[in-house]
Amino acid sequence: MSASKYKVFGVGLPVGEGASNSFHVGVAAIAKKAEPNQPNVVINELFCSTLAGYLFLPCPPGILLANNGETYFCSLNFNLAGQSLPPAPVDEVVAISPEISWGITLFDVWVMNPDRHGRNLSFNRQTKDIQIFDHSHAFLRFNGTPDSVMANLNGELAIDGHCIRTELNSWVGFDLWTARIKAVPDYVIDYSFDAIIRVGFPFDKKAAMSDFVKQRRNTIDLLVTNNLGQFPKLPPKQ
Repeated sequence: MSASKYKVFGVGLPVGEGASNSFHVGVAAIAKKAEPNQPNVVINELFCSTLAGYLFLPCPPGILLANNGETYFCSLNFNLAGQSLPPAPVDEVVAISPEISWGITLFDVWVMNPDRHGRNLSFNRQTKDIQIFDHSHAFLRFNGTPDSVMANLNGELAIDGHCIRTELNSWVGFDLWTARIKAVPDYVIDYSFDAIIRVGFPFDKKAAMSDFVKQRRNTIDLLVTNNLGQFPKLPPKQ
Protein backbone atom coordinates (compact mmCIF):
# COMPACT_ATOMS: atom_id res chain seq x y z
CA MET A 1 0.00 0.00 0.00
CA SER A 2 1.50 3.32 -1.09
CA ALA A 3 2.09 6.09 1.43
CA SER A 4 -0.87 8.42 1.94
CA LYS A 5 -0.85 12.18 2.14
CA TYR A 6 -2.46 14.04 5.02
CA LYS A 7 -3.80 17.55 5.37
CA VAL A 8 -1.72 20.43 6.75
CA PHE A 9 -3.54 23.55 7.97
CA GLY A 10 -0.53 25.70 8.74
CA VAL A 11 3.18 26.00 7.95
CA GLY A 12 5.34 27.68 10.56
CA LEU A 13 8.90 28.78 11.12
CA PRO A 14 12.01 26.69 10.50
CA VAL A 15 13.19 24.57 13.41
CA GLY A 16 16.65 26.07 13.03
CA GLU A 17 18.51 22.97 14.14
CA GLY A 18 19.91 19.93 12.39
CA ALA A 19 21.26 19.40 8.90
CA SER A 20 17.91 19.12 7.12
CA ASN A 21 15.58 22.02 6.37
CA SER A 22 13.01 21.15 9.05
CA PHE A 23 10.10 23.43 9.82
CA HIS A 24 7.03 23.43 12.05
CA VAL A 25 3.63 22.46 10.62
CA GLY A 26 0.13 22.07 11.96
CA VAL A 27 -1.40 18.79 10.81
CA ALA A 28 -5.18 18.40 10.55
CA ALA A 29 -6.86 15.53 12.38
CA ILE A 30 -10.31 14.35 13.30
CA ALA A 31 -10.72 14.04 17.08
CA LYS A 32 -13.22 12.26 19.29
CA LYS A 33 -13.53 11.62 23.00
CA ALA A 34 -15.51 9.31 25.24
CA GLU A 35 -19.09 10.37 25.93
CA PRO A 36 -21.58 9.01 28.48
CA ASN A 37 -23.44 7.07 25.78
CA GLN A 38 -20.20 5.87 24.13
CA PRO A 39 -17.60 5.49 26.89
CA ASN A 40 -15.32 3.17 24.88
CA VAL A 41 -14.67 5.39 21.86
CA VAL A 42 -11.02 6.20 22.61
CA ILE A 43 -10.28 2.61 23.70
CA ASN A 44 -11.81 1.19 20.53
CA GLU A 45 -10.12 3.64 18.17
CA LEU A 46 -6.68 3.23 19.72
CA PHE A 47 -6.87 -0.56 19.77
CA CYS A 48 -8.00 -0.85 16.16
CA SER A 49 -5.58 1.80 14.93
CA THR A 50 -2.64 -0.02 16.51
CA LEU A 51 -3.51 -3.36 14.93
CA ALA A 52 -4.42 -1.86 11.54
CA GLY A 53 -1.08 -0.06 11.46
CA TYR A 54 0.82 -3.28 12.18
CA LEU A 55 -0.99 -4.96 9.28
CA PHE A 56 -0.32 -2.02 6.94
CA LEU A 57 -4.00 -1.64 6.20
CA PRO A 58 -5.00 1.70 4.61
CA CYS A 59 -6.00 3.30 7.89
CA PRO A 60 -4.88 6.85 8.82
CA PRO A 61 -2.39 7.00 11.69
CA GLY A 62 -3.90 7.93 15.02
CA ILE A 63 -2.56 9.77 18.06
CA LEU A 64 -3.80 10.64 21.53
CA LEU A 65 -4.41 14.25 22.50
CA ALA A 66 -4.77 15.60 26.04
CA ASN A 67 -7.03 18.64 26.26
CA ASN A 68 -8.47 20.22 29.42
CA GLY A 69 -8.01 17.00 31.36
CA GLU A 70 -9.69 14.83 28.72
CA THR A 71 -8.15 12.34 26.30
CA TYR A 72 -9.05 12.45 22.62
CA PHE A 73 -8.24 10.01 19.85
CA CYS A 74 -7.16 11.89 16.73
CA SER A 75 -7.07 10.38 13.25
CA LEU A 76 -4.96 12.25 10.67
CA ASN A 77 -7.11 13.91 8.04
CA PHE A 78 -6.52 12.48 4.55
CA ASN A 79 -9.32 14.53 2.95
CA LEU A 80 -7.17 17.04 1.08
CA ALA A 81 -10.12 18.51 -0.83
CA GLY A 82 -11.83 19.67 2.34
CA GLN A 83 -15.30 18.68 1.11
CA SER A 84 -17.55 16.00 2.53
CA LEU A 85 -16.50 12.60 1.25
CA PRO A 86 -19.06 10.85 -0.94
CA PRO A 87 -20.15 7.35 0.03
CA ALA A 88 -17.71 4.80 -1.32
CA PRO A 89 -18.97 2.70 -4.26
CA VAL A 90 -18.53 -0.61 -2.46
CA ASP A 91 -19.18 -2.83 -5.48
CA GLU A 92 -16.50 -0.91 -7.40
CA VAL A 93 -14.04 -1.18 -4.52
CA VAL A 94 -14.51 -4.96 -4.40
CA ALA A 95 -14.21 -5.32 -8.18
CA ILE A 96 -11.01 -3.24 -8.42
CA SER A 97 -9.34 -4.31 -5.17
CA PRO A 98 -10.55 -7.77 -4.09
CA GLU A 99 -7.43 -8.45 -2.02
CA ILE A 100 -7.63 -5.31 0.11
CA SER A 101 -11.41 -5.81 0.36
CA TRP A 102 -10.71 -9.14 2.04
CA GLY A 103 -8.05 -7.49 4.20
CA ILE A 104 -10.51 -4.91 5.46
CA THR A 105 -13.25 -7.48 5.99
CA LEU A 106 -11.06 -9.95 7.86
CA PHE A 107 -9.63 -7.18 10.01
CA ASP A 108 -13.17 -6.09 10.89
CA VAL A 109 -14.04 -9.70 11.73
CA TRP A 110 -11.01 -9.85 14.00
CA VAL A 111 -11.84 -6.63 15.87
CA MET A 112 -15.60 -7.27 15.73
CA ASN A 113 -16.53 -4.17 13.75
CA PRO A 114 -20.12 -4.26 12.45
CA ASP A 115 -20.04 -0.62 11.40
CA ARG A 116 -18.26 -0.62 8.04
CA HIS A 117 -20.29 1.37 5.55
CA GLY A 118 -19.83 3.72 2.62
CA ARG A 119 -19.20 6.70 4.88
CA ASN A 120 -16.20 5.26 6.74
CA LEU A 121 -14.71 3.61 3.66
CA SER A 122 -13.14 6.08 1.24
CA PHE A 123 -12.29 5.40 -2.40
CA ASN A 124 -10.51 7.79 -4.76
CA ARG A 125 -11.50 6.94 -8.32
CA GLN A 126 -8.49 8.76 -9.77
CA THR A 127 -5.75 7.24 -7.64
CA LYS A 128 -7.65 4.05 -6.65
CA ASP A 129 -6.59 4.75 -3.06
CA ILE A 130 -8.74 3.23 -0.32
CA GLN A 131 -8.92 4.44 3.27
CA ILE A 132 -10.75 3.00 6.26
CA PHE A 133 -11.50 5.00 9.39
CA ASP A 134 -13.89 5.32 12.33
CA HIS A 135 -13.63 2.23 14.54
CA SER A 136 -15.52 3.64 17.49
CA HIS A 137 -18.10 0.82 17.34
CA ALA A 138 -15.56 -2.02 17.08
CA PHE A 139 -13.93 -4.14 19.80
CA LEU A 140 -15.83 -3.20 22.98
CA ARG A 141 -18.58 -1.58 20.90
CA PHE A 142 -20.86 1.20 22.14
CA ASN A 143 -21.02 0.78 25.94
CA GLY A 144 -20.03 -2.90 26.06
CA THR A 145 -17.72 -4.52 28.57
CA PRO A 146 -15.01 -7.14 28.08
CA ASP A 147 -17.24 -9.73 29.77
CA SER A 148 -20.24 -8.99 27.54
CA VAL A 149 -18.12 -9.09 24.38
CA MET A 150 -16.49 -12.40 25.28
CA ALA A 151 -19.83 -13.94 26.26
CA ASN A 152 -21.84 -12.76 23.27
CA LEU A 153 -19.39 -12.75 20.36
CA ASN A 154 -17.39 -15.92 20.93
CA GLY A 155 -17.26 -17.73 17.56
CA GLU A 156 -19.43 -15.07 15.93
CA LEU A 157 -18.56 -13.26 12.70
CA ALA A 158 -19.64 -10.04 14.45
CA ILE A 159 -19.81 -7.82 11.35
CA ASP A 160 -23.59 -7.68 10.90
CA GLY A 161 -23.89 -4.34 9.07
CA HIS A 162 -20.71 -4.69 7.02
CA CYS A 163 -20.96 -3.24 3.51
CA ILE A 164 -18.09 -5.22 1.92
CA ARG A 165 -19.25 -8.55 3.31
CA THR A 166 -22.34 -8.54 1.09
CA GLU A 167 -20.36 -7.67 -2.06
CA LEU A 168 -17.43 -10.10 -1.87
CA ASN A 169 -17.75 -12.47 -4.82
CA SER A 170 -14.41 -14.28 -4.97
CA TRP A 171 -11.80 -15.74 -2.62
CA VAL A 172 -8.97 -13.67 -4.11
CA GLY A 173 -7.02 -12.32 -1.15
CA PHE A 174 -8.65 -14.48 1.52
CA ASP A 175 -5.69 -16.83 2.06
CA LEU A 176 -3.21 -13.95 1.91
CA TRP A 177 -4.98 -11.94 4.61
CA THR A 178 -5.82 -14.85 6.88
CA ALA A 179 -2.12 -15.71 6.86
CA ARG A 180 -1.16 -12.11 7.65
CA ILE A 181 -3.56 -11.85 10.56
CA LYS A 182 -2.54 -15.23 11.96
CA ALA A 183 1.10 -14.08 11.79
CA VAL A 184 0.52 -11.09 14.10
CA PRO A 185 2.74 -11.83 17.12
CA ASP A 186 1.35 -12.17 20.62
CA TYR A 187 3.49 -9.25 21.75
CA VAL A 188 1.71 -6.90 19.32
CA ILE A 189 -1.65 -7.81 20.84
CA ASP A 190 -0.26 -7.54 24.37
CA TYR A 191 1.23 -4.12 23.62
CA SER A 192 -2.10 -2.98 22.19
CA PHE A 193 -3.76 -3.90 25.47
CA ASP A 194 -1.06 -2.10 27.45
CA ALA A 195 -1.84 1.00 25.38
CA ILE A 196 -5.59 0.94 25.94
CA ILE A 197 -5.21 0.27 29.67
CA ARG A 198 -3.73 3.77 29.81
CA VAL A 199 -6.99 5.20 28.41
CA GLY A 200 -9.46 3.29 30.56
CA PHE A 201 -9.49 -0.41 29.66
CA PRO A 202 -9.74 -2.41 32.92
CA PHE A 203 -6.38 -3.92 33.82
CA ASP A 204 -7.94 -6.96 35.46
CA LYS A 205 -9.58 -7.92 32.13
CA LYS A 206 -6.39 -7.78 30.07
CA ALA A 207 -5.41 -11.45 30.30
CA ALA A 208 -8.85 -12.86 29.45
CA MET A 209 -9.61 -10.37 26.69
CA SER A 210 -6.13 -10.72 25.20
CA ASP A 211 -6.61 -14.49 25.02
CA PHE A 212 -9.99 -13.90 23.38
CA VAL A 213 -8.48 -11.65 20.70
CA LYS A 214 -5.65 -14.14 20.11
CA GLN A 215 -8.19 -16.92 19.68
CA ARG A 216 -10.04 -14.86 17.05
CA ARG A 217 -6.71 -14.29 15.31
CA ASN A 218 -5.91 -18.01 15.31
CA THR A 219 -9.33 -18.97 13.92
CA ILE A 220 -9.93 -16.02 11.59
CA ASP A 221 -10.40 -18.31 8.58
CA LEU A 222 -12.86 -20.53 10.44
CA LEU A 223 -14.89 -17.53 11.59
CA VAL A 224 -15.60 -16.90 7.91
CA THR A 225 -15.96 -20.44 6.61
CA ASN A 226 -18.26 -21.35 9.50
CA ASN A 227 -20.50 -18.41 8.62
CA LEU A 228 -20.61 -18.54 4.82
CA GLY A 229 -24.34 -17.84 4.84
CA GLN A 230 -23.46 -14.23 5.69
CA PHE A 231 -21.57 -13.83 2.39
CA PRO A 232 -24.37 -14.02 -0.19
CA LYS A 233 -22.19 -13.55 -3.30
CA LEU A 234 -19.29 -15.83 -2.42
CA PRO A 235 -18.90 -19.00 -4.50
CA PRO A 236 -17.97 -22.29 -2.81
CA LYS A 237 -14.31 -22.29 -1.72
CA GLN A 238 -12.17 -24.67 -3.72
